[in-house]
Amino acid sequence: MDTSEMGAAGRYLLGDSPEEIRHLVEQAEVYAKEAGELFDLIGLGPGGAAIDVGCGVLGVVHLLAERVGPDGRVVGLEREARMVESARSLAEQHGLAVEFIEADATATGLPDHSFDLVHARTLLLNVQNPRARRECMELRPAPPGV
Repeated sequence: MDTSEMGAAGRYLLGDSPEEIRHLVEQAEVYAKEAGELFDLIGLGPGGAAIDVGCGVLGVVHLLAERVGPDGRVVGLEREARMVESARSLAEQHGLAVEFIEADATATGLPDHSFDLVHARTLLLNVQNPRARRECMELRPAPPGV
């Protein structure tokens, strides 16, 4: 897909200033309890594979990593280089085994059925084009994944 078709998805709407990065980390902490409970209800556990599409600087990768453990796989997918850089730094500081991929959600290069859980919390807020929104959701989990 031509990225010019994605409208405002080309840049994170709220920017990537140090203040916004701090805000995103705080936001992840505010929603951590509920998100963690949801992942537990879904049944994501040791050895699982999960991706947080549009993870920003933290998203839920820390919660996913806690659940899948050292034998699992967690990927944080983010298109903004500065966000990926911050996410890698935070993951390293906290000893999280998370792989970060800098890519657009409409062209991840990842095969379908690679993950037990495909998560996207606020990704679509930054995608204005309806066709691009649909393409963001085409990464499918492995059956019977969520």
